[in-house]
Amino acid sequence: MDNLYLTTGQSKFYLNEDTLTKVSNSHAWGYEAYKFYLKFAKTHRYCVPVTAWKSNYELQMKKLDIDVSVDDMLQYAGYDLHPKVTKEKIHRVILFYQQIQIDFLKFSIKHAPQGKYFYHTDLHLQNLVFTTDDDLMLIDPNSFQLTKHVVNTEYVSYFNRLMWRAHMTMERLKNV
Repeated sequence: MDNLYLTTGQSKFYLNEDTLTKVSNSHAWGYEAYKFYLKFAKTHRYCVPVTAWKSNYELQMKKLDIDVSVDDMLQYAGYDLHPKVTKEKIHRVILFYQQIQIDFLKFSIKHAPQGKYFYHTDLHLQNLVFTTDDDLMLIDPNSFQLTKHVVNTEYVSYFNRLMWRAHMTMERLKNV
């Protein structure tokens, strides 16, 4: 195993030169969801390239050079404005968040079994990141799951959080 890079409450991440290995303590990612992810990621370049599925609890992915998460970029008023935040980036994030929902539904209608939907089940703002190349990416690939629900119900609260923080940040940018 490579060098331990980061430990969260649910996962450990191991890093080598260009690969990040994620070992989850509790969040299973079945082989079927992995295969659907590969198919989805083939036509959606905002997905992190997964290089190997080791087990329901371990996967390897391409290491991204992350510049900033959307969560960090859209900090609350109690913090200084993030130096990377611009109106253009905020517009890109809002459009991106809505577009990925459309992409999930279109893909599900075309490829998922009858009565199933395929989407990212953990779309909080820390899982949306800008790379150092200024690409907007959706991370945490093992949160893509096949489900019987047409919409991730948490999407509404995450979208509201995004829109509120985007609005507040845009207002703060007017004063800069």
